[in-house]
Amino acid sequence: MITGAARGQGRSHAIKFAELGAKLIICDVCGDIEAIRYNLATLSEFENLCNELELKTNHQLVADVCDVRDGKSVSKLVKKGCKKFGRIDILINNAGVCKIQSPFEIEEMDWNTIIGVNLTGTWNTCQTVIPIMKEQGYGRIINLSSVAGLKGIPNLAHYVAAKHGVVGLTKALAVDLALYGITVNSVCPGSVDTEMLSGLAPEIGHSPEEAKEAFAGFHLLPGLVQPEDITGLVVWLASDASKSVTGVAWNVDRGWLQH
Repeated sequence: MITGAARGQGRSHAIKFAELGAKLIICDVCGDIEAIRYNLATLSEFENLCNELELKTNHQLVADVCDVRDGKSVSKLVKKGCKKFGRIDILINNAGVCKIQSPFEIEEMDWNTIIGVNLTGTWNTCQTVIPIMKEQGYGRIINLSSVAGLKGIPNLAHYVAAKHGVVGLTKALAVDLALYGITVNSVCPGSVDTEMLSGLAPEIGHSPEEAKEAFAGFHLLPGLVQPEDITGLVVWLASDASKSVTGVAWNVDRGWLQH
């Protein structure tokens, strides 16, 4: 199960898992939401991905529009997926949004949106899927955090709080779920070359190209992180090769934390 799958990192994950033979449950909000200034993935983008995955998975796909902030919507998707496949082995909490603004400018809607999608949304999917994995005696939960989940970054107070929360939630769940054969890890990317990064460009007064150069400047290694770089780690964390790893925040940041 992959949330926020329509484009960017989520799309990369979905395509790779399909190529590896996985049966997929995917979702995306497929539309803009309040407080976020850039355009989110569209229904058309999601439908195009679904058409591609139908072929790659031989129709072993469950897909629906879902706002992860809505626990009932998440539960509906999970039930639909379990009805078709009978189990959920891997959960990838990828859905996320960002907004750059001074802490003096953050209003209640800004805070609630950033916390709601990034942290509460992650909890909603975990809470819904964990009982299934517990019954199976097996599961892999992979929560997408950020380098902002490991350090403070200017003008991102709500985002930093949310992504630190994802890392904390990951560590706590790893402790609680270990006895049931469930591992829980988080992935903390640096600046990733996605539509979200381009969408943030106007918030720092840059063109998309200028923004990419500016965000890449935080890295020790030149350039941006590519979605496929994150996918490689996610696939490993979902595999039995990572069976002895749980409760870890994995930074894929081209050396940002060392720079």
